[in-house]
Amino acid sequence: MKYEALLRNLLKNNPDINPEYNITDIEGGMDNLSIDLSLVFSKHGVKDLDNNFVKDIIKVFELNGYRKMLDN
Repeated sequence: MKYEALLRNLLKNNPDINPEYNITDIEGGMDNLSIDLSLVFSKHGVKDLDNNFVKDIIKVFELNGYRKMLDN
């Protein structure tokens, strides 16, 4: 029990190490942008995002010419 609480707090304070947010495939393009955005929001304490909210944010990126690029 004690270790579960410690692990829960660790994942809460460091969502980038949470296996649910393991971003290994960057070739997914805009699909992964929603995962990236969810990770960023989670890191800053914003949880349980509505899918329509994330879609609207992605639309703003698209309208401003954002295209996810692969690192070389």
